Amino acid sequence: IDGGTAGDDYEIQVVNVTGGAWGIWIDNQGTDTTRVLSTGTVTGLGQAGITVAGGVNTTGIDIFANVVNGDTYGIQVTNSGSGNTNILASGTVAAATQTGIVAVNDVNTTNLSLSTVDVLGARGIVAQNYGGGATQILSTGQIVGFAGEGVWLENDSATTHAVVNVEDVGGEDTGI
Repeated sequence: IDGGTAGDDYEIQVVNVTGGAWGIWIDNQGTDTTRVLSTGTVTGLGQAGITVAGGVNTTGIDIFANVVNGDTYGIQVTNSGSGNTNILASGTVAAATQTGIVAVNDVNTTNLSLSTVDVLGARGIVAQNYGGGATQILSTGQIVGFAGEGVWLENDSATTHAVVNVEDVGGEDTGI
């Protein structure tokens, strides 16, 4: 979905989705919040399972997913607007060639929150928060970076703090 600057408050609800490139791709350069709710399996055969980009006038991104599979990324989020980025995955998120979950909050955003079970990829989780809130990574399962880091967290000087509460992390290069 490409709403351009006319986009406003996207909410996508799906069960199972498979795409030749992306499973779900949303570029909201308009206003308000983008929400994705998936209760089944989302698969992107050539790119990412779920990709969401929020432009400078958006007010947040929420992703609630079950199982997500992608070639390059399982879940890929860039929030360039304001507000929070929330990713909740109740099943396995996996990427074949790059990162299981990559989430980037730009300078005008606030909190970045990831809550997962199992995450697998060349890099497991990459969380970069350049905004003014906190970064939180919670996982009750296994996070594996089979060719890099299990968890890579980067906070900017404006970010208030980070909380990492994970059960089992492994990385070819670095665990956390």
